[in-house]
Amino acid sequence: MDRIGRIGPSLAELQQVGLRHPAAELVRDIQRNRTGIPRRTFVAEGLFENNSVLEAGVAVDTFLWCPEAAYSDEARTRSTQLAARARRAYRISAKTLGHLAERPNPDGLISIARLPDTDPEGFAFGPNALILVIDGIEIPGNLGTLIRTADACAADCLVLTNRRTRLTHPKVLRSSQGMSIRVPALEFAEVRTTAAATTAAGRRWSWAASGTGYRRRGTPRASAGSGSLCWAPRTR
Repeated sequence: MDRIGRIGPSLAELQQVGLRHPAAELVRDIQRNRTGIPRRTFVAEGLFENNSVLEAGVAVDTFLWCPEAAYSDEARTRSTQLAARARRAYRISAKTLGHLAERPNPDGLISIARLPDTDPEGFAFGPNALILVIDGIEIPGNLGTLIRTADACAADCLVLTNRRTRLTHPKVLRSSQGMSIRVPALEFAEVRTTAAATTAAGRRWSWAASGTGYRRRGTPRASAGSGSLCWAPRTR
């Protein structure tokens, strides 16, 4: 039984699958950023990323376990928890793991998980909310770095406008060091929509895009009790 009360399958009873199994093919499709993959799904490899999956409580669709590649008691403990959390779990060989994993020494752990959908209308901004708004970003690695920065600053959420790269892109997960799993993210079509939504929620904002000289006019600066906003300019 895992910490959320579900009884998972015995690891010894897991079906062994290879590279041609649909679960393995889905891992490769996600890693290669192919079109047609299920919405908001991502691949977590190794202890650090899978610990983030378990701690964040995100849904786990598939867990792939390679006992030959597990070199610690913690990896074996997490394998039991992930198998219990996952909708389906399989065993894979070290050779299959080598074809699927993008990082060295993934501790025998690969999961396909899904980020939750955060409804902008239902998201509650605190009285001193700190929000990172990223507009039109195209490079996944840069997005991941900004997410890691938002986490380091204890930001309440991330807002993406004019999004041009997937939040679940493998490079976003790696460059954010797993923080893309933990930091709540809202998506808006454009900046004006973001401003309208936050103003309707009682927030008043003033922002600037560094290096562009852009500043919104006619809006007071955010102050204690009205929230704060950081602005990241378009990155190409």
